[in-house]
Amino acid sequence: MPGLQCNGTTRDCMPQTVWATEFMNKPETKQTLGAKADINFTLVNRPVHEMFVAEGDPVQQAYLLYEPLLGAGYRLLHYIGKLDANCAWPGVLSMLRLIHSPYQREFIAAPDLPWTGENATVRVVGPGAGKFTYQLMGGAGHMVTMDQPELVKKIVGHWVDNIPYV
Repeated sequence: MPGLQCNGTTRDCMPQTVWATEFMNKPETKQTLGAKADINFTLVNRPVHEMFVAEGDPVQQAYLLYEPLLGAGYRLLHYIGKLDANCAWPGVLSMLRLIHSPYQREFIAAPDLPWTGENATVRVVGPGAGKFTYQLMGGAGHMVTMDQPELVKKIVGHWVDNIPYV
């Protein structure tokens, strides 16, 4: 966030997390979601986190879910920041090309096209926003929602509404 002054508190450094927690704990939000009124939403729960770590969750190969999801007809959007040093885009794109799906050949052959007016390129297979879509965002690192919040909002908006990117 431009001009963000971080003094070490969550409210100053990551205000979205505080806003999300406050929103999720509102009675009207719980009612809309069908959640019990006495349930307390907590963004980070250390005991739950430790259970996930104990089961090896940080090293689970989530991409293995892509093949069955695509095969079952679910649409898949994978976006990444061009400046991401943790999950570098060339490796991510190579991994996506290896996904065995009804769209693999088309995905491999599809060009990366500039998204006009946006700092992003897009590779789309399928109608609308695509059945299997990859987006590379300029000016964003590993935390794309922090680096390019407006662009992420546009990407997801197009995806949800199935509006073509190009």
